[in-house]
Amino acid sequence: MWDTRHASDGEPEKSSKAVDKKQNERALADKKISTNEKNKADTPKSSFRDAMRFASLGTELFAAVLAGMLIAWAISWFVSLFTGYKSTWIIVIGVFLGAAAGFLNMYRVIVEEEQKEQKEERERRGFSK
Repeated sequence: MWDTRHASDGEPEKSSKAVDKKQNERALADKKISTNEKNKADTPKSSFRDAMRFASLGTELFAAVLAGMLIAWAISWFVSLFTGYKSTWIIVIGVFLGAAAGFLNMYRVIVEEEQKEQKEERERRGFSK
């Protein structure tokens, strides 16, 4: 009723070794197809996720610099209330401290992503640590 032959089947072979070889070839081909479909399905989502994560790093850097500047401005304003002298050096120091905090955050995220990629690579190759 239904034709149950596989597309890679040629003429029927008579020995059991040949049958086992055909079955192994089919299993390998099916595994390659499923692996390729899985990789194609994961790539856009993971690359979009990575792009959004690294795009947010720029926003976090800007926010850290802005926070450092605003905190320094508040300190400068508070100091000027008591001394009457408003120093811009406090604001400059605040900007540099904010930038340092932002870059430190970027470094931590990049190292974390690199470690995650190395772990996935080890798992993909069959090593477990």
